[in-house]
Amino acid sequence: MVYKIKAIFSYSVVALLLGFSAWFHSAAFAYSAILGLGMILAYNAFETVEANKTYKQQIPEEVKRTMQDLNARVLTIEHGIRARGF
Repeated sequence: MVYKIKAIFSYSVVALLLGFSAWFHSAAFAYSAILGLGMILAYNAFETVEANKTYKQQIPEEVKRTMQDLNARVLTIEHGIRARGF
Protein backbone atom coordinates (compact mmCIF):
# COMPACT_ATOMS: atom_id res chain seq x y z
CA MET A 1 0.00 0.00 0.00
CA VAL A 2 2.78 2.44 0.88
CA TYR A 3 4.57 1.64 -2.38
CA LYS A 4 1.44 2.48 -4.36
CA ILE A 5 1.11 5.83 -2.58
CA LYS A 6 4.77 6.64 -3.31
CA ALA A 7 4.36 5.67 -6.97
CA ILE A 8 1.11 7.62 -7.42
CA PHE A 9 2.53 10.69 -5.68
CA SER A 10 5.77 10.72 -7.65
CA TYR A 11 4.07 10.22 -11.01
CA SER A 12 1.46 12.86 -10.17
CA VAL A 13 4.25 15.34 -9.42
CA VAL A 14 5.79 14.59 -12.82
CA ALA A 15 2.39 15.04 -14.49
CA LEU A 16 1.90 18.32 -12.62
CA LEU A 17 5.30 19.57 -13.78
CA LEU A 18 4.46 18.64 -17.37
CA GLY A 19 1.16 20.48 -17.00
CA PHE A 20 2.95 23.56 -15.69
CA SER A 21 5.40 23.38 -18.59
CA ALA A 22 2.51 23.40 -21.06
CA TRP A 23 0.55 26.11 -19.22
CA PHE A 24 3.46 28.50 -18.70
CA HIS A 25 5.35 27.51 -21.88
CA SER A 26 8.40 26.94 -19.71
CA ALA A 27 11.26 24.67 -20.65
CA ALA A 28 12.43 24.60 -17.02
CA PHE A 29 9.27 22.76 -15.92
CA ALA A 30 9.63 20.33 -18.82
CA TYR A 31 13.26 19.59 -17.96
CA SER A 32 12.42 19.15 -14.29
CA ALA A 33 9.63 16.72 -15.23
CA ILE A 34 12.04 14.69 -17.36
CA LEU A 35 14.62 14.76 -14.57
CA GLY A 36 11.99 13.67 -12.05
CA LEU A 37 10.86 10.82 -14.29
CA GLY A 38 14.47 9.70 -14.72
CA MET A 39 14.96 9.70 -10.98
CA ILE A 40 11.79 7.66 -10.48
CA LEU A 41 12.90 5.08 -13.04
CA ALA A 42 16.38 4.87 -11.52
CA TYR A 43 14.91 4.40 -8.05
CA ASN A 44 12.58 1.64 -9.32
CA ALA A 45 15.49 -0.12 -11.01
CA PHE A 46 17.62 0.13 -7.87
CA GLU A 47 14.75 -1.14 -5.71
CA THR A 48 14.22 -4.11 -8.05
CA VAL A 49 17.91 -5.05 -7.95
CA GLU A 50 17.97 -4.84 -4.16
CA ALA A 51 14.82 -6.94 -3.89
CA ASN A 52 16.35 -9.60 -6.15
CA LYS A 53 19.53 -9.67 -4.05
CA THR A 54 17.63 -10.22 -0.82
CA TYR A 55 15.35 -12.80 -2.46
CA LYS A 56 18.26 -14.89 -3.73
CA GLN A 57 19.94 -14.92 -0.33
CA GLN A 58 16.91 -16.29 1.49
CA ILE A 59 16.84 -20.10 1.46
CA PRO A 60 13.99 -21.72 3.38
CA GLU A 61 14.91 -23.93 6.34
CA GLU A 62 13.16 -26.92 4.79
CA VAL A 63 15.37 -26.67 1.71
CA LYS A 64 18.49 -26.42 3.88
CA ARG A 65 17.48 -29.53 5.84
CA THR A 66 16.76 -31.43 2.61
CA MET A 67 20.15 -30.46 1.21
CA GLN A 68 21.90 -31.61 4.40
CA ASP A 69 19.97 -34.88 4.32
CA LEU A 70 20.89 -35.53 0.70
CA ASN A 71 24.52 -34.66 1.42
CA ALA A 72 24.54 -37.14 4.32
CA ARG A 73 23.08 -39.84 2.07
CA VAL A 74 25.70 -39.23 -0.61
CA LEU A 75 28.49 -39.40 1.96
CA THR A 76 27.07 -42.68 3.32
CA ILE A 77 26.93 -44.18 -0.17
CA GLU A 78 30.50 -43.02 -0.91
CA HIS A 79 31.70 -44.54 2.36
CA GLY A 80 29.98 -47.83 1.49
CA ILE A 81 31.59 -47.91 -1.93
CA ARG A 82 35.05 -47.23 -0.49
CA ALA A 83 34.57 -49.85 2.24
CA ARG A 84 33.86 -52.49 -0.42
CA GLY A 85 37.05 -51.57 -2.25
CA PHE A 86 35.62 -50.13 -5.45
